[in-house]
Amino acid sequence: MRPAPIPPASEPLQYRAIGLVRGRYQPDPEVFTKGSLIASDGACLDAVLLGRVLSLVKKHIDLSQEHLWVVYPRTRDREGGLHVQIVGLWEPEMLTKRSQLTPGIRPPSPPKLQVSENFFSIRGEVVFTRPDLQRVVVRISQQTKTEPGERPAGFKLVLQGTLDLRALHHFWDFQVERQGEALVVRQAEAVAALPGRRPKPKPRGQGQPERRPASHVGQTGEARPQRSTLPRRLDPSDRPRPQASGQKAPRPIKSVRLPSADAGSPEEE
Repeated sequence: MRPAPIPPASEPLQYRAIGLVRGRYQPDPEVFTKGSLIASDGACLDAVLLGRVLSLVKKHIDLSQEHLWVVYPRTRDREGGLHVQIVGLWEPEMLTKRSQLTPGIRPPSPPKLQVSENFFSIRGEVVFTRPDLQRVVVRISQQTKTEPGERPAGFKLVLQGTLDLRALHHFWDFQVERQGEALVVRQAEAVAALPGRRPKPKPRGQGQPERRPASHVGQTGEARPQRSTLPRRLDPSDRPRPQASGQKAPRPIKSVRLPSADAGSPEEE
């Protein structure tokens, strides 16, 4: 049992997704930890029991009656729908009776946060919004150990509501109400802007194909040979011949100026 069904956030940027659903848990005949949560409004939600509440449900809970369950919500991105993970039970009256019969168990303290049934607290980063479709996607980062520079693990929740595009990559605090299998935003508050993430550079290692220069293809479709970038080998006949010792180099031929065509040729006498 919890001292409060949904306590206030412990820090401004605390990621979380938690809520309350009143209903009756119907376990699977073969697997007790998997089943359905039949809500008081008639909605049938896929549900699983986590280990921390399994012993309590088996020993002290009458599953034929409705109870107020503390759940973690999960949504399917494409198919839609809501399924929950049951993590606790909120019934102070039952715990008070048990504390009177069992020594060492103290009655619960008064709730710190008054919430109603079907209330959910969603805190995370807005990664997608479509005001025309009333669709908001929030990413919830989980507190797990990660390597430096690695993105923490998390999941996404689909909410029904309207947010401006300027809400992207900001941390938001949502107060949500469950309506059937939809999580409808009732109140939203922007907490802080989150720093942008740069894409990780791809390492150049083994296994990558070698880049080859593109071949030049003519109009006929045949590949034309590429011009080599290596220095051309000289032919022996192209090399300058050395001068013999003592032999004078030939003088350059002087240019002779020819008479122009206007002067004409001399007449014969």
